Amino acid sequence: MAEVEEGVVMLEKLSKGKAFFGCLEWIKVIDKCTETQLLSQAKTPCLLEWGARFSSHEAVKDVLPGVAKLAGFGLKLKAKI
Repeated sequence: MAEVEEGVVMLEKLSKGKAFFGCLEWIKVIDKCTETQLLSQAKTPCLLEWGARFSSHEAVKDVLPGVAKLAGFGLKLKAKI
């Protein structure tokens, strides 16, 4: 898990405060399954703020799959591997 946390911190640095798309809901799934918090004010404040803005944006807030649905999909994928 430490390697994943390091990767998220690196992502924070590389984003340079710009918007980042593609994995927010998966990060939430990882947090739920591992009882962690990968995005935090202490380590990744820009990504945390972006995530809050992105999740509440009119264009996406009603179409994001949600943690439970995405976690179920992930478990189905894992079973096929």
